[in-house]
Amino acid sequence: MSLVADALQPFLVKGLINQKRPSGMTLADLIGRQETIGFDLDFDNINKSICFDFRDARDIVGSVASDISRLASASFQTIRSIPNEFTEKAIPWAVIRTYYAAFYAGQALIRLFGESCSYFDREHIARISELGKICDKTPEFRLTKSVYHCVLNDAATAIERGCGWSSRNILECLWYSNK
Repeated sequence: MSLVADALQPFLVKGLINQKRPSGMTLADLIGRQETIGFDLDFDNINKSICFDFRDARDIVGSVASDISRLASASFQTIRSIPNEFTEKAIPWAVIRTYYAAFYAGQALIRLFGESCSYFDREHIARISELGKICDKTPEFRLTKSVYHCVLNDAATAIERGCGWSSRNILECLWYSNK
């Protein structure tokens, strides 16, 4: 490994480097769509966040790897054709594509370090609410379809600070995740 990779390794999601194959399931889908992998659910009403504890890193790491792979691929595919588009008439479109390539790359990078800005749609939220009722846990805050700032714990077994409830859009979430 290079010196940079060696220096960054302690900050990366634990187990990510040894991941053989991404799961193909996004982090939001791991929480809100699948029904075979269990997790403990809790609501932190003070911080208005949702906490998911999987107790095992394999499922979370597989989903994070899947997200990273998908977003990095989108970044490379978006940026690949831009040099051919820098003609006088196509400059605005090339600038927009460059912006999106950087956005996808940024999303992939923050996931390397155990954070994400993930969109939870109506189906994800309904599943979380349903599981909360089953566990006799009801949040004192409103769950809505939105972008949620997800932060993994150090062992990559839980989304510790929870999908911090956020009404921010994905760009604000990306910006504030680094503050």
